Amino acid sequence: MTRHFWVLAHRCAGLAIAGFLVIAGLTGSLLAFYDEIDTALNPELMLVEDRSDVPLLDPLVLRERVEQALPGNAHLDYHPLHRDEGRSHKLYAWRLVGPEGAQKLRFYEVFANPYTAEVLGERERGAWVFDRAHFMPLMYQLHYALTIPYPWGMWLFGVISFVWLFDSFVGFYLTLPRRRNGFWKGWKPAWLVKWSGSAYRINFDLHRALSLWLWGMLILFAVSSVSLNLKDELYLPVLKRIVPTVDAHEALPDLHHAPLMQANMSWEQARERGRELMAARAARHGFVIEQEDAIMFAREHGAWYYSVMSDQDFADDHGHTVVYFSAQDDHGAELAFEHPKIAPGNTFTSWLAALHMGKVFGLPYRLLVLVMGLVIAVLSITGVVIWWRKRRGRRAVPAEAAAPATPAPRMREDLA
Repeated sequence: MTRHFWVLAHRCAGLAIAGFLVIAGLTGSLLAFYDEIDTALNPELMLVEDRSDVPLLDPLVLRERVEQALPGNAHLDYHPLHRDEGRSHKLYAWRLVGPEGAQKLRFYEVFANPYTAEVLGERERGAWVFDRAHFMPLMYQLHYALTIPYPWGMWLFGVISFVWLFDSFVGFYLTLPRRRNGFWKGWKPAWLVKWSGSAYRINFDLHRALSLWLWGMLILFAVSSVSLNLKDELYLPVLKRIVPTVDAHEALPDLHHAPLMQANMSWEQARERGRELMAARAARHGFVIEQEDAIMFAREHGAWYYSVMSDQDFADDHGHTVVYFSAQDDHGAELAFEHPKIAPGNTFTSWLAALHMGKVFGLPYRLLVLVMGLVIAVLSITGVVIWWRKRRGRRAVPAEAAAPATPAPRMREDLA
């Protein structure tokens, strides 16, 4: 295939995904500091005064009281088992809304005082509500699915991520010098920005140089986006062919068409069963349990999930050491177990997700994620500007053909 073909491929792919990447980049920069922004916007939901005169409620007692305080059709199926000082307790609820026969599933975040179980407020995830309470959840939904209903939005952004990955390799190829003689000398200009040049030249150089200097990070974000949005459809099937990978969900029953409505045990019993199974796994695999993370009743799988933070986790957000056990039989038989280092494929996938979300290496890396979001938006915009300037130049040629004019300088690496 000729170089001209790859120029056209880069142009078409870039134009097709530019708008999406601008949205993903800008929202991703905000998401790198999700908690900080959300807390600043909604302190009445996020913060509570620590008290020494009143003990903290047991997380499951808190859950029961909050569920009783919510409307009768609300269900709390996922519940955190730890809390950060000075923070409210965030619970996750779902309920069916609308007239009977045309009800829709809605998901909510509920904020409660961990000392009294007082409900401080709630908000619907993904709702098109433009107020400060819904701002960050809306940014999250825009970032990974454009707020398009599941699974279509995730699939759309997954395909866009795959095109972006392909386009990143094509763009890299187009920066390489055509002549092999003096390769490094010929490639050096592609890494530089000629600040004394015209506005068009600076725009072009920024597009090319930023792409080269940060190419590795761009590939990281493209691959991790595919892994998050097309995990079951593309990413895991390919990964399993390359390296050993444990997919715990393969061992779980599929009850999506008839979700389990009544569990085999209470939440307290499920927590105790989870603790028992996790302790056995820790003894068998030789890892250290650092703290409890969460418990979930997964109706669509007829199972309980019990997670902890262990020394096998490297992300600093949630515990990813998880034991799955039955919510259907009498004794809660173990169904599956996983942690980030259980197999090479799991380790690779966990690193991808943690790096994508800025959940490792503390504040410096989160700042890098913020910058990368802005860079992705800038690369998309500068690419469109290159195409627009070239297109405008081509349209102007017939009108100016009768009057010779000084042509715009041509650049070998022009990707537009």
